[in-house]
Amino acid sequence: MPDDENVIAIFYGPMLLAFESQSELVLRSHKEEVLQHIAVDNISQRTFKLTDNGNSYLLRPLFDIGAQSYGVYATLRDY
Repeated sequence: MPDDENVIAIFYGPMLLAFESQSELVLRSHKEEVLQHIAVDNISQRTFKLTDNGNSYLLRPLFDIGAQSYGVYATLRDY
């Protein structure tokens, strides 16, 4: 984000990825490390998995989100 370098959104090409989550997303990585921890979980389902500090997060394109809770921004905290 232009006004806060510790708030990020993740894109896969032109697709904005959304975290399937019901709570605020706080990652404990530096921004340079976040993309090293993301992997394609299932390309045909367009799902991705992000592992951070022992936690796993499922991400999918925002346009694939239905009724589930989601977030598109994550805050980076170096604890």
